[in-house]
Amino acid sequence: MDNKNTKTLKNEDSFLPMLKYIMSFFVAMMLTYLICLKAESSVWFSLTFAVAAGILAMCVCHASDSEGRAYKGNYYIFMSAMLSLLAIGICYMALGVYPFGEKSVMIIDMHHQYSSFFSLIREKITSLESLSYSDSVGMGAGLIPLIAYYLCSPYNIIAVIFPREYLTEAIALIEILKIASAGATFAIFCRSVFKKNDYGTVAVSVAYAMSAYFIAYSWNIMWLDCLVLLPLIVCGLEKVMHGQSPLLYCITLGLAITTNYYIGYMICIFLVLWFVMRTFDEDEQYRNIKPGKKIIALLKKALRFFWTSAVGGMLSMWILIPTAISLSATSGADDEFARDVTSNFNFWDIFSRTLYGTTPTERGDNLPNIYCSILAVFAIAIFLFCRKIRLRTRVGYIGLLGMLVILLANNWTNFAFHGFHFPNDLPYRNSFLISFVMLAIAVQVLDKIGEFSSEEAFKAFALVAAMLVLEQKFGSGASGYTIVWYSLGFLIAYACIIGLKASGRLRKKGVVLALIAAVVFVEVSTNSVSMITQLNENEVFTNRGDFVYDYDVNKAAVSKVEEINTDGSRMELLPRKTCNDNALYDYSGLTVFASSNAESTTTLMGSLGYAINGVNSYIYNSYVPLVDSILNLKYVAFDHDIGSHAQLKYVDSVTDGYGNYRYIYENTLALSRGFTVNNDISYWNPNDLNPFSVQDKFIEYGADCAPVYDLLPMTASGASNMSVEFSDSYFYAELQNDGTGSFTATHTMKNEAQTYVYVDCRAASGITVSVGDLSWSVTTYEPYIIDLGKLAVGTEVNVEITSEISCSGNVFIAAMNPNNLKTAIETLGKNQWNITQYGDGYFKGDITADSDCTMFTSIPYNKGWDVYVDGQKVTAVKIGDAMLGVRLSAGSHTVEMKYHTDGFPLGMTMTVIAALILVLWTLRKKIIYPLLREYVPVLYKAIDSGSQEADKPKDSPIGFDESPESDEFDTDDSADGFENEFDDYPAIDTAEDEEPDAFEITEDNRRRNN
Repeated sequence: MDNKNTKTLKNEDSFLPMLKYIMSFFVAMMLTYLICLKAESSVWFSLTFAVAAGILAMCVCHASDSEGRAYKGNYYIFMSAMLSLLAIGICYMALGVYPFGEKSVMIIDMHHQYSSFFSLIREKITSLESLSYSDSVGMGAGLIPLIAYYLCSPYNIIAVIFPREYLTEAIALIEILKIASAGATFAIFCRSVFKKNDYGTVAVSVAYAMSAYFIAYSWNIMWLDCLVLLPLIVCGLEKVMHGQSPLLYCITLGLAITTNYYIGYMICIFLVLWFVMRTFDEDEQYRNIKPGKKIIALLKKALRFFWTSAVGGMLSMWILIPTAISLSATSGADDEFARDVTSNFNFWDIFSRTLYGTTPTERGDNLPNIYCSILAVFAIAIFLFCRKIRLRTRVGYIGLLGMLVILLANNWTNFAFHGFHFPNDLPYRNSFLISFVMLAIAVQVLDKIGEFSSEEAFKAFALVAAMLVLEQKFGSGASGYTIVWYSLGFLIAYACIIGLKASGRLRKKGVVLALIAAVVFVEVSTNSVSMITQLNENEVFTNRGDFVYDYDVNKAAVSKVEEINTDGSRMELLPRKTCNDNALYDYSGLTVFASSNAESTTTLMGSLGYAINGVNSYIYNSYVPLVDSILNLKYVAFDHDIGSHAQLKYVDSVTDGYGNYRYIYENTLALSRGFTVNNDISYWNPNDLNPFSVQDKFIEYGADCAPVYDLLPMTASGASNMSVEFSDSYFYAELQNDGTGSFTATHTMKNEAQTYVYVDCRAASGITVSVGDLSWSVTTYEPYIIDLGKLAVGTEVNVEITSEISCSGNVFIAAMNPNNLKTAIETLGKNQWNITQYGDGYFKGDITADSDCTMFTSIPYNKGWDVYVDGQKVTAVKIGDAMLGVRLSAGSHTVEMKYHTDGFPLGMTMTVIAALILVLWTLRKKIIYPLLREYVPVLYKAIDSGSQEADKPKDSPIGFDESPESDEFDTDDSADGFENEFDDYPAIDTAEDEEPDAFEITEDNRRRNN
């Protein structure tokens, strides 16, 4: 037959079966959808089962059709990705994510942190600005550490491409694509490592992508890249262990650490455990080797693992070293091992976390998220009993699984697994590794369907069913009807399908696996809907409209300030939308919430009276003249007209045309980014519980000025179920009986004054400050100075504190002395830094010093700053252990500051070296070896003999192809055009069915002969 006719026949043979599969999918889906709607089911429920029915029809049709195997190359990988995409899409439809409702995918830190950083990086890239430093992160910060933790994903290009007004949709698409990619990469892992490429692959891949970890932590979008890459990293490691190319392993490992060093670190620990387990599993391939040679062979394997891991890690050093330097200044760097070794949870309780319908863990010390389908639990039980799987393999994988659980349970090892840091909420961030191993076990079990006995399957079923019954009886109480009995229902479904195969009623393995894949899709989809619903009830997903409705007016306010702001002074928006508004709208301000934030800066801002979480955030909530002026806050935009104010002058207003306004006020007392202070400022110690005292001490040491604040006495009244003792501003409230107690601290104004209050009682359950008809609800764990306004004589200030336990704290109420404030600002502002050039990471200006003094700057201290005075580089000093200062001699000076990313040159050098090593390795046979053969023949012979030995195929228990050719792309014309180094399968495989139809084989042979 000529080539033209061969191509025509091939196209016809490919098109007709595919058309049949598509038609079967849509017919089954539409019928099921209409039936579900007729039964008055919800739309998302109807759609879930309609899609599952369509998939089932298509899969069964494909599995029973010999022509279906023509798509075997990447068909199952593509299907795994698409089903994962459909599953998460259905979840978001059930939640009502726009355009299917008014919700967005933003929740918790996604709203307050990550969305703002996405907006900032988009602004940086589209404006072609430097990615080294940003003045829009807090009071200014290096961007590389921030990018390393939050923004280094290749998927983030979507946020750059999308218009700014569709940022929420861009984030949703990124999440969806990452989950779909996870389904695809796990399918690649199954095909490459276990030679498994069928509907069993689809089942476990969808289970991986829709596991509890992915759903519960999906809003931690920066973690997901490493979960996508993990299957590929393990594929690469398997190649390295069998003497094949290290490219895949090194590149994917380097990419994982680059995209998120935190989760990448956990993967590195896991790779060591995987290497040990797989070496143990494959030990029998050395049984015919003498002990001495066996040790040498194992050492060579370990050496390959070591040097390829080192090279992979070095690829990420361009960002890892600068980040490590920056992290040394964060709060997490001070964490230490707990004194006593304890268990984090009861081992029996871990079983409940593998069941259907478990509550997602986000906060506190709850149990880890490890659910990844009841199929995985059932498979582990079968794995234990299945004699078709080698005992050594079973011991290895179960041992690895047990080790991971123990590492989570032990407080010391769990602390080490989390980078020697106690997580702030979101516990057990490494629990995805348990799900990965569970599904790796499930892959091997599904491969043996039809081979293990009915007795073994029944034992496994009985074991899991018994554990479910015991869970309801003796569990922690959280596992109720839904969790236990729904899990039992899915267990029975899987057992029935496997039983039909074992009994011979379902002869074809492909049909059995297709049925299992369909059930898995229904299970993980409905479970994910349940989890997302619980997340929304507990934490609440942001309404899209609430997030985007005032973007235009806020951006207009920022633009208006930029028009009149000639020296780069700071501004703020009140009220805030997020904890990173300055990053969201790209302006220089006083707000940040980021894990890369320096602890010293956070501590100082808390001491000055700004809201902090005590770890990594400081937030602007209220205008306070003295401290705001010192920190260069010159403009404040409010959402309402505040009227006349002693220190704020109305400048302008802006609107978006939809009834939203912003009223811009100028702080007439605001000082420059730098000004001269006495050298005695070095004695200023901001570690004081009273923020008014901290501010007064600054002007005392810096300018020899009198205090600005007068503290006012408070008295306790209206105590309920509490006895209260006051000593100056400190109080102790003892709860009298069980329940809730409360009291009110009161002050009646003796003189008219601008008044402020600061309430610090972290143990309280509620704090309310009220003046007349006005009231403020204070966040107990983030106290801040509240501006009560100018209060008349006789005005009563009430602070009500409610608590469920005995508590103590401070209530500071202060009247501001306007004359002393004016004198302090005039003294500090006598010699200011006149900034003539500025930008992200650069300031230059002139300043005059009347005598030897210190220039205080409201720029956080960072080793990356290079400071030049009159062209000469000088050493910066720390002020208040957090801010950057410069020693000046008397006279006029030009002060210039340039920021560089500390550690970046070293890190980039190491990355280039690692890249060169990989290039040289790749070109060794074409360039390096010929040169050695010509110029250093002795060395060439030694290397060549070792290379030939490494290239010899070795027996592998999992059938891994060890030929050098397996590293190259498959160019077989019979494939579908997408074969790659992950796939060692031919395009047509007649081994799928145990008893193929004779006509089908004859037809295949006829076509081959033609």
